[in-house]
Amino acid sequence: MSNHITLHDAYLLARYGICFQPNHRTWKCRELLARVREAAFYVELTGHAHPFYGDGSIASLALRTHLPEMSTHLTHETLAAYGVAFREITGVLCHTNDT
Repeated sequence: MSNHITLHDAYLLARYGICFQPNHRTWKCRELLARVREAAFYVELTGHAHPFYGDGSIASLALRTHLPEMSTHLTHETLAAYGVAFREITGVLCHTNDT
């Protein structure tokens, strides 16, 4: 996975996470990010996009799923979804920078 994660990626991850019950969001976002890493590794090895997971970007994978619209208002629900997304992205970036 690239270190070039954008604000749009965080938005897409939050939209993905909001599909699930609050107690499942962290696990589901981690699962999606693991597939993103798998796709990035596949691209690195083959030079081609993964047939199911795309090019190794969050956007490529998230947009392959049905994403609900998310309110532009900062409600408790949307803030919680963004919180999970930013926490998981931070974990990925910190892990990437450690290696």
